[in-house]
Amino acid sequence: MNSNNIDVLNIPSYYSTFYLKVLFTLGRPIYKPEPQFFKYDFSPILIFKWDGKLIVIDNNDPVGIIDELYKSSNFYFVTNKLKENPDYQKDRIFSLFPHYPINLSLPYFYLFFKNLRIKSFYRFLREILRISKRPNYFEYRFKFPDQAFVFFSGSIWEKEKEANLMRAEYIRFCIENENIKFEGGLNPRRDGENQGYGDILNKKNYSPREFNKLSRKSIVGFNNPAVLGALSWRFAEYLNSGVAIISLPFKIDLPIFPEDGKELFLISPEKDLKPQLELIINDQEKLKLIAEGGKNYFQTYCTIQEQSKYLKGIIENYIDK
Repeated sequence: MNSNNIDVLNIPSYYSTFYLKVLFTLGRPIYKPEPQFFKYDFSPILIFKWDGKLIVIDNNDPVGIIDELYKSSNFYFVTNKLKENPDYQKDRIFSLFPHYPINLSLPYFYLFFKNLRIKSFYRFLREILRISKRPNYFEYRFKFPDQAFVFFSGSIWEKEKEANLMRAEYIRFCIENENIKFEGGLNPRRDGENQGYGDILNKKNYSPREFNKLSRKSIVGFNNPAVLGALSWRFAEYLNSGVAIISLPFKIDLPIFPEDGKELFLISPEKDLKPQLELIINDQEKLKLIAEGGKNYFQTYCTIQEQSKYLKGIIENYIDK
């Protein structure tokens, strides 16, 4: 690239902190607000200009691309590139490797505060508070747990009935397994509509840092498509922590998928969950193999440095059809 400066054109929400850190690796981000992008402030959208090219990173749930941004951009990167949505199959739309929001509160403050609009001040402070509660980014050393501890905590979604059911079955399996020490449950809904899962509700609220810490201690992690088929943040956290992942099939696209049986263990929603879980959870050697494979996948594709290379490679080498 001819320029080291990266002009950041909006203030993204905490969803985009991983890729803000990527920008700090690629060059020197400078906040240069543009009025046409004010409406994307504090949204899951990161908009920046680098070497004369307009680039969008869309960290939203898979609700489709933002047509206005797609038409004006040179590159449109998507965290949740839903396979079945033709909106995501257009030219110049690229999937991203798994990532998760991280604590970037100080760089975030210094990047945006100088040119912050007065009307955005309180919203900005609230966003910094949310960012400060996220886990710090480390590339953890691989260490397979020496005890069968499992932590899982998740939401009860209003419309994602299948996802709720799969999570509930997994939690009940762990609770009933005498060889597992389990902590967690499903988060009670604010409206009280807990959909019959009252017996497995969390007894406490877990902060993002507690979630990360307890997940890293787990012998296994469970991943299923989130809202509208999105990839859960926990997936990248599991990979980085070296936690063996049991996963339902992906509904979104990835540049390179983890290999089943080596980097994760895929199960089928069409079959009874319990025997599939027993097959892997009772096999310590297989769990260790998958945990180490998943960690290697993260180190190969998902670190800040590697995702920087991936982003830069596409921007430099893409030939428009």
